[in-house]
Amino acid sequence: MRFLTDYMRLMITSNMNTHEIEALMDEEIATFEQEAEIPAISLSMLGDSFHYLLLV
Repeated sequence: MRFLTDYMRLMITSNMNTHEIEALMDEEIATFEQEAEIPAISLSMLGDSFHYLLLV
């Protein structure tokens, strides 16, 4: 919800080109998706390391 309100405010109050706003939104979405993957990747690595510790 915050994402939408921030960009609605930006569209209303600024004189930015619509393509610039779209590129900015795409970049923020991509960043959010990358940050959301970090916990899953960390848990996967931790699980893999426990598997190898049990083999030793």
